[in-house]
Amino acid sequence: MRTINNNTHKILLGFTLLHLLAAAVLPLMFFEAHYALYGYYLQLSYVDHPPLMGWLQGLVQVFNSSEFSLRLAPAVLTLATQYTLVTIALKLYPKTANIDVALAWLLQLIPISFIVFMAAPDLPLALFSCLGFLFLLNILERDSWAGWLGLGVGFGAAGLSKYSAITLVLSLPMALWLGRRN
Repeated sequence: MRTINNNTHKILLGFTLLHLLAAAVLPLMFFEAHYALYGYYLQLSYVDHPPLMGWLQGLVQVFNSSEFSLRLAPAVLTLATQYTLVTIALKLYPKTANIDVALAWLLQLIPISFIVFMAAPDLPLALFSCLGFLFLLNILERDSWAGWLGLGVGFGAAGLSKYSAITLVLSLPMALWLGRRN
């Protein structure tokens, strides 16, 4: 499998720096304060959301509870998701020239990319859904216990992010069946 292009690294890290700059100058939105309170009052679950975003914010608050630090977890989650998507693209299309660079630019053009520095349960959901999909691709290539473990951890963490992640688990048998047919 090809490795990620240096230009892709520069694009993703450059936009992460821009996101961190925006995170440093803009005040917390009401929903971000909501998740910061989740982090302050850690629970196994909350009335309206699973706990992962609160746990991540709680981890950050162990070290610092400034508005900027509360936006570090979202920035890291977004960057990790972008790298995971580029890795998936390289795995699915290994012979396509510069697909990683093109995808890195496209990821920055979608509207949600401009607010990715804000805490929301969609960020860990996106990361762990993508990681689960990457492990599913590995299982379809070469069945291994590590692939199944990664798939379980990815989809399990996605479920801890947002309840709608159940659709990943429900669609898994169909994806495995379709993947094995080819």
